[in-house]
Amino acid sequence: MRLIPIKVSTDGTSVDLTAVINGIRWAADQGADVINMSLGGPTNRPTYREVLQYAIDKGAFVAVASGNDGKLLGSQVTTYPAMYSKDFEGMMTVGSIDASTQLRSSFLTIRQNSWT
Repeated sequence: MRLIPIKVSTDGTSVDLTAVINGIRWAADQGADVINMSLGGPTNRPTYREVLQYAIDKGAFVAVASGNDGKLLGSQVTTYPAMYSKDFEGMMTVGSIDASTQLRSSFLTIRQNSWT
C-alpha cells in the first residue's frame, strides 16, 4: 500500500471546493482504495456528490470528518462531505471523543475551513 497526499489548500486553512472535487477524481483514477478527507464546509453541490459516487463506484472507500466544533450533525448543523455519508455505501463519517470526558471533541482553536 502507498499513500498519495493530495493538496487542496494553498494556505493550510481555506479549501477550494473545485480542488477537492478534482483531487477526489484524480485519486479514484489512480486506483485509491481509501480516500480520507479531514475537511468540511457548508457547501452542498451536485458535482461534489457526483465525484464521491464516482470514487466509490471505482472501488474507493471514503472516510470523512464530522467536523471540529463538537456539534451533532443533523438538520441544524450541516457539514459536507460528512452529510453525504448517509446516502452512500462505501463512505463513513468519523469523529472523535475527548478521552477524559468521553464527550465529542471540540477543536475550536483551529480555524474552520472556508469554502471558496
